[in-house]
Amino acid sequence: VGVPSTLTCPRCSATLQPDADLTAGTYKTKCGKCLTTFLFKSEAPSKEWSSQVVFTVNGDIYALSDIDPATTLNEWMRTFVPKLKGTKKSCAEGGCGACVVAITHYDSIRRRTVTHAVNSCLHPLLSCNGTAITTVEGIGSQVKGFHPIQAKLAESNGSQCGFCSPGMVMNMYSLLQENPKPTAQEIEDSFDGNICRCTGYRPILDAMKSFAVDAPVLPLPSPFLPNDDVQAAREAPLRGGPGRRGSGPGQPSGRGWRCAPGPCGGRG
Repeated sequence: VGVPSTLTCPRCSATLQPDADLTAGTYKTKCGKCLTTFLFKSEAPSKEWSSQVVFTVNGDIYALSDIDPATTLNEWMRTFVPKLKGTKKSCAEGGCGACVVAITHYDSIRRRTVTHAVNSCLHPLLSCNGTAITTVEGIGSQVKGFHPIQAKLAESNGSQCGFCSPGMVMNMYSLLQENPKPTAQEIEDSFDGNICRCTGYRPILDAMKSFAVDAPVLPLPSPFLPNDDVQAAREAPLRGGPGRRGSGPGQPSGRGWRCAPGPCGGRG
C-alpha cells in the first residue's frame, strides 16, 4: 500500500497517473479527459516485514526463519540448542515453574526495558522477536562461578533432586532485575508459580528471602561465596558480585531467627 500506481476517473473511466512522491493523505485531482474533479487517498508506504525472528539468548544472537507457530521457547532451547538444557520441562502447562527464564524487552508504555519471569513451556518462539532471554546457564555455573542466588540456594540446602532449582533461581533473578530491594513478603508472593516436589519450601524461601531488604543479617561462612561483605552482597544480583549472607538454615523464632547449630553456636 502506498501511492496508487494508477487512478480511474469515476465518470469516464479514463486512466490517470498520480505523482509518485505523494505522502500519506487525501488529494483532489481533475480528469484531463472529462474535467471531472474527484478525491483519492494515498497511504503511507507499508513497512517491509521480515520473515526472521531475531533475539538473544545469554548474549548470543539467533536469527530464525520458517518457524512452526506451535513451537515454544522451551521446546526450541531443549531440542535445537545443546548448551541450553538447564531450563527444564516438566508439566508443559505453566503450572510448576521448572521452565522459567528471564525475558527482557522494551516496554513502550513505561518507556524503559523490563524483565519478566516467563514460563518458557508456554511462550511461543515467534513472540521472542526483539527480546533478550537469560537462562540459568547465562547467570552462573561451576566453571565461571555461581551467581549469588545459585550459591545461596545451595548453601541453604534448598536443592535436593535439583529439577526445580533452575526455575527457582531464574524467578528470583527476574524479580531482582525489576525490584532490587524487595521485601520478604514480595519475594514469597513471587513464588506462587514455582513447585518443589522433594525439598520443601522452607530452605528455598530461607535462601531467597535472604535477598530481602528487610531480612535479618546473620553472616555465616559459605563454601560457595568467598567473603561476607553484606553491602556488596545486597548489590550482587544486579552487578554479579559476591552474594548476600542471609539468614541461613534455621527456624523462625518470634521476631527474629534462631540459627541452626553451626559456627555461631546456635545463638541468633
